[in-house]
Amino acid sequence: MKACGPRIATISGAAVAALTSAFEQADYFALADAYDHRDVTDNPSAFTSYCDGTRSKSVKHYYGDLSAPRALNELEARVDAIVHTDRWIGNRRDREKMWEKMWPTRRDPCPQIACVAEVPRKFFDPPEGGMNEVGYRTGYEAFWWNCVMLLAEDSRARCPTICTGSPAATAGCRNGGSEAQREARDFTKTYGHERAREVLRSLAADPEAKFKIGPYFDGHVAERELPRTE
Repeated sequence: MKACGPRIATISGAAVAALTSAFEQADYFALADAYDHRDVTDNPSAFTSYCDGTRSKSVKHYYGDLSAPRALNELEARVDAIVHTDRWIGNRRDREKMWEKMWPTRRDPCPQIACVAEVPRKFFDPPEGGMNEVGYRTGYEAFWWNCVMLLAEDSRARCPTICTGSPAATAGCRNGGSEAQREARDFTKTYGHERAREVLRSLAADPEAKFKIGPYFDGHVAERELPRTE
């Protein structure tokens, strides 16, 4: 924690619209009320609440519950990016720094392979309609999923990280590809090649995979660098 007690943020209308879209895309009302099983102990928790005018819901998420859906993790990351909650509570990078000190041989004692596109603050631009945020997220997700699909076929594959476009988009491509490769490497070191292959193949078989790589790879996995002009 960086700050104690309640904190209130005033955000723009564009940011409110971005938050609304994030909750809708996560199908928030279909989520369970709590994901608090302690598969891993001593992790932090997140609490989200949403009201659309007719319905209201809250979700408690303990980060040690491995059953929490990817949609919830992605929603929380988007909320953090839009509201800049890292001013008060830290973020994933802070946790990784802590893990590096505690376990020098790997960042996370219980690594996961999950697409969580945390948009850097410099690319969050509500006054501009959120185009930088969208560009970063689109590039990140496309290159993350492409890397996962590549590694599911060949664990020795080198994932592409280069695309053309706006600074936000190119940063997203670079970070998405490199992060997926790092996550797979850390997961393999911890759980072994067989388990890593199972997880990667399961992710690659998800219909979302081809959908996410579409903007850059046209639904086809690519190991070579494949630029896209925006």
